[in-house]
Amino acid sequence: MRSGIEDLGVAKTIQQRLPSVLQEDRVIADITSSLDSVIAPVYATLESLESYFDPMLAPMDFVQWLATWVGVALDETWSEESTRNLIRRSLSLFRIRGTVLGLKEHLAIYTGVEAEVVESGSVEVSSTPTRPTPDAYEPHLKVVVELPKDSKATSDRIEAIVNSSKPANVPSAVEVRITP
Repeated sequence: MRSGIEDLGVAKTIQQRLPSVLQEDRVIADITSSLDSVIAPVYATLESLESYFDPMLAPMDFVQWLATWVGVALDETWSEESTRNLIRRSLSLFRIRGTVLGLKEHLAIYTGVEAEVVESGSVEVSSTPTRPTPDAYEPHLKVVVELPKDSKATSDRIEAIVNSSKPANVPSAVEVRITP
C-alpha cells in the first residue's frame, strides 16, 4: 500500500516559483508552504518516473499494476523476483507466444524447471477454399513438468499457463510429476 513520506521536501518550493513580487507576501508564503508538502510526492514520482516502468526497480504494488498493462496473470504464490522477471520478459514472451519455445520459457519462469513439450506440429495447406478438413490430422499438445518436492508451483496454475500459451484449437494434456 502506498503511503506518504514524512518531511519529504521539494527541490524548489512553490513560493520560489512565483514572481518575485508575490514571493515577499506573507499570506501567499503561508499558503504555498502548506501546499509544498502536498505536492512533494508528485514531484518525487515525476523525477523518478522512468524507474516506475522498469519492473526490476518499481515498487511492488506498481509492478502488479504493470502486469495488467502487459496482460500477464500473476500468481500470489510467486516470489517477488519471479513476478518481476516475468513482467520484464513479457514482451519477448509475447513475440513467441503460441510456440513450443514460448510455452517452455513461460513455464520455466513460473516453475524454475524446464518442461517437456510434445506437440503434433502438423499443418495442412490447401489452395481450394472449400476443401474439407482432413480427418487424419488431430492436433495435440502434451506437457510434462517435473517439480521438486518443495516447489510452490501448482498444477492448476501450470494448466492455466498452458491454456493461455497454446493455440486455442489444440487440445492439451498436462502432467505434473513431483520428484523427491
